[in-house]
Amino acid sequence: MSAAAKLPAIADPADLQAADMSAEVAAEVAAEAAAEAAEVEVRARRYSRTTLLLAIMTGIAVIAALYFARAFFVPLLIGILASYTLRPVVDWLHRLRIPQAVAAALVM
Repeated sequence: MSAAAKLPAIADPADLQAADMSAEVAAEVAAEAAAEAAEVEVRARRYSRTTLLLAIMTGIAVIAALYFARAFFVPLLIGILASYTLRPVVDWLHRLRIPQAVAAALVM
């Protein structure tokens, strides 16, 4: 079967040429769409890698900052835990009519 037999009946040869050109344009558009889809996939993969690397680097930076700041954070956390632990004793002394500042000093 020839290409002319596949096409609907076209009387004018100029119409036949226009039909062939529209098929070429359609093929060109399909090729461009496929290339664009491949480019989007590559770009998405690149952003995915970039995001992953950025998250890893951020995690390393946070761990390093906490490691170097441990001289500050460890005593701070111990103080916070001690205040939570000793608060009931201070409240009990305060109920016994001992001023809160004096009760806190006695507990320390």
